[in-house]
Amino acid sequence: MTKAKTKRVLFTLLGTGSASQLPVYNCPCPACERARADSRLIRRPASAMLQIGRDVYLFDSGLMDLRERFPMPPSDDPASPHLKAIFQTHYHADHAQGLLSLRWGENMSLPVYGPVDKVGFADLYKHPGILDFSHRLEPFQRFTLVDNRFARVEITALPLQHSRPTLGYLIEVTEAKALAYLTDTKGLSPQVIALLRERQVDYVLLDCSYPPEVDAKGHNNLLDALALAAGIQAKAFYLTHIDHSLEAYLIKNPEQLTQGVQLARDGMCFDLSAA
Repeated sequence: MTKAKTKRVLFTLLGTGSASQLPVYNCPCPACERARADSRLIRRPASAMLQIGRDVYLFDSGLMDLRERFPMPPSDDPASPHLKAIFQTHYHADHAQGLLSLRWGENMSLPVYGPVDKVGFADLYKHPGILDFSHRLEPFQRFTLVDNRFARVEITALPLQHSRPTLGYLIEVTEAKALAYLTDTKGLSPQVIALLRERQVDYVLLDCSYPPEVDAKGHNNLLDALALAAGIQAKAFYLTHIDHSLEAYLIKNPEQLTQGVQLARDGMCFDLSAA
């Protein structure tokens, strides 16, 4: 029983909200009121984690309780998570603020993969502490993250179209499933769309922050996201980085969520393991 569980490769959404999260402070819109009444509908900063056995690879670090979620040293309990590395999509505050306290750890080094960004976030580059920011990734760089008797997992860095250097990540488990995590982007380049179509991705988690009438520079609205879903033709699409304005719009217009596209939720888990 324990061995079978160790072989599982899971991708779990820790947060699916926009920078303002959900509910928004002092907002009376129907989406915010609904989330106050039902904690299952809360949306935290957009982030996720990849679990390979007990090893955890965090995707973005906007959550402020990382020390509590991933204590070090890890427990002897085989189910206790062991944080191995962090993959940053980019360095806006809602995706990186959790690093500010995590850096003050001791007696270890924690790799942080991410885009080439000369600025970073706050003073993290100047005072990195245990965080190792030397792992800069170039667009379309592909490398093997894990290759052992349990799984072979490959990562491809995908350039996104945001207001500062930003990467999405294609996660492929050999002879199993593939997932693309594409948060904080306005559209996708033809090269990224072609690669996703070629790889026949199982799950696409796609930025969709706003309702159709909002045309933001760095984020998709619903029309943008639905057009991308039709062009990529993956097996399943889930929208993330969701603003309360989009959620309120869909409460009133649920029929606008078409083509089998779904809203992602905090805590949603995708099993990428071989059948």
